[in-house]
Amino acid sequence: MEQRHKALLLAKRLEITSDLRFRNIRRHLIDHGILNGADLDEIENHESREDEVKALLDVLPTRGPNAFSVFRDALKNSYPHLARVLQDEPPTGISMTPM
Repeated sequence: MEQRHKALLLAKRLEITSDLRFRNIRRHLIDHGILNGADLDEIENHESREDEVKALLDVLPTRGPNAFSVFRDALKNSYPHLARVLQDEPPTGISMTPM
């Protein structure tokens, strides 16, 4: 995972943790090879929904270069607002160059 994606997950951690239910996206992450059985055990061993999501956010950066985009894609159906906050490119017409 790229450093900018790690930083974005960290910056949006509270928002993601507040809204996301891991069970709603786990199948997508498993099917795309981002999570395995050991990861599931680690994440689902937590008692609260919020702690599951925190564990997921801790594991994702270690799961390879595609983990961020697969995670964002998993959010698009059930959590489009979270997928939008994880867009790492500026909207068209906005310059990132300081003046």
